Amino acid sequence: MNIEQALNAFYKESGFELETGKRPAFVEVFVGCLLIPLPNVETRRKYIKYHDLHHVITGYGASQVGEGEVSAWELGTGSMLHPILMFMNLIAISTAMAVSPRRVFKAYLLGCKSRNLYCPKVRRRIDNGELNDIAQLRNEFVNCRCSDGWIALKMIPFVLYALLSIIIHLILVIPALLYKKVWGKLFSARLVKLVKVRS
Repeated sequence: MNIEQALNAFYKESGFELETGKRPAFVEVFVGCLLIPLPNVETRRKYIKYHDLHHVITGYGASQVGEGEVSAWELGTGSMLHPILMFMNLIAISTAMAVSPRRVFKAYLLGCKSRNLYCPKVRRRIDNGELNDIAQLRNEFVNCRCSDGWIALKMIPFVLYALLSIIIHLILVIPALLYKKVWGKLFSARLVKLVKVRS
């Protein structure tokens, strides 16, 4: 299966619409049981295709826990080298850690033995069609390197990520809840939505 077919199947299965034309200024992001609008920054727009390909090659879904798994996997591969990608990953793992920490940690460990698609050289190979087969992407990037070090050593950065994700979670959720309780009731505004957490 090629990349376009795989992405279209992933979007259809996940209930996502393809972004065409002008991109929205804000995107809704899961933070716990809330959907909060965050700015659709250029970095997200630049990397979203490759993030979605990570879902495809790892098999992690688009539920809150699936987003947490793929984000933990990305952190394991080294996405923390780009601050905005790391921030987006930490938002996603904050919800998943509360629901299924074992799955998140397992995904992180797999990421430690994998490579992501974010580096410019890899993105060029994908965009030029040189890397266009999903099976080839899985073979080259998932579980493709030896995990250097013991699991105990991998726990140290994972615990730091988990703590940072909790802090970010609180920074986003507390104002969102206040907005929902006060502003939302006064003005019937629905910027922040309650959702059921899916695994």
